[in-house]
Amino acid sequence: MALLGKTPTPSPPHIVVKWVDYSNKFGLGYILNDGSVGCVLKSIPGSAGGGKTVKLPPSCILVRGAEQHCSRRQDSTYADRHQIVPMNNEIQFYENNGETGLSTVFVHPSQFKIVPNDDGTPGKIPTGNDIYDYRKREHLVLWKKFANYMIAYGRDQDGADTTGQIESPISSKQTMPPGDVVTFYQRTGDVGCWVFADGHLQFNFPDHTKLVLDAAGTWCHFWHLPQKSAEKLGATGQLEETALDERGVLSYPVQTLLNFTTKPTIRPARNPTRKRPEINPEIQGIPGANDFRRKIEFIVSIIKEWTSNNGLGNCRMDREHRLMWTGSRETVHNGPSKHVWVTIGARWGDSRYSAVVDPKTPAVLGEEIEPKSSSSA
Repeated sequence: MALLGKTPTPSPPHIVVKWVDYSNKFGLGYILNDGSVGCVLKSIPGSAGGGKTVKLPPSCILVRGAEQHCSRRQDSTYADRHQIVPMNNEIQFYENNGETGLSTVFVHPSQFKIVPNDDGTPGKIPTGNDIYDYRKREHLVLWKKFANYMIAYGRDQDGADTTGQIESPISSKQTMPPGDVVTFYQRTGDVGCWVFADGHLQFNFPDHTKLVLDAAGTWCHFWHLPQKSAEKLGATGQLEETALDERGVLSYPVQTLLNFTTKPTIRPARNPTRKRPEINPEIQGIPGANDFRRKIEFIVSIIKEWTSNNGLGNCRMDREHRLMWTGSRETVHNGPSKHVWVTIGARWGDSRYSAVVDPKTPAVLGEEIEPKSSSSA
């Protein structure tokens, strides 16, 4: 599909399909649709040689092929079943150094190779040579806890996803795309946001839709419900059983999706290669039924918070100013639940709040559940 001259539609980037939020202690774990498993860790205490305690800077880890690796740990034919990570891909470690940015190191998995005990049981991760090795090993232990939990409880927290798993090839430092690494996470009530290393953003909404925006904010990949299912959800608060399996993806410039039902304007032939897309009438109603414009407006309000408060993730968290998504969500079978406002990797440090919200009155903030908690970032 060429929209502007010969410019092709970009392929959807890898997205988060499963996650576990443990931000009250450690951070966030996630699985990408290609089977990579990563985590974003808060600044946490760690141990070093001689029993010393150190403060570990916020960091990110991504391990290629880890979902398949962890799922085969009971497979006696799998040679790496006792290893903490697969032995064929370098491990990506990213350390957040605040204003100076991220420092990156690629470590060969052989440094973490576990040698079996004499009785055939798994041994321990080998000790490191210095504080940096200790740090990586402690981070990998946390990463493994996230991975085990997510894989034990299924891949996709939203149900079936339209992006299938891709076999992870053997990778090296030169071929590993940094755009797959999540460097920042924010939850705004029941809307999740992931920022990737190349600047693209993913937003998940409670109606099981996703918006993925490129770093320039020009292109959008919109995972949506079927039109009739979205309309029924908005009108009744009830989601059809088949709706998640029938989700689709629209990939267009954001401006095109905002004007999907508008007939293209005939322009003077000053640039005959520039042509607005003609939208199939059968899909013209999909963005509107899925509340696309309102979701873009909500995303803009989050980004405005970041810019007005001088940094990524810096938002007002007091009760009077917390942002709340009031659009479609399931209400028929869902009662009051905990909504969380939290960041991992915000410029001026992270905070976490949570409160009870009834899905039937999503604009009303209920009783506070957790007090504010902070960590340096």
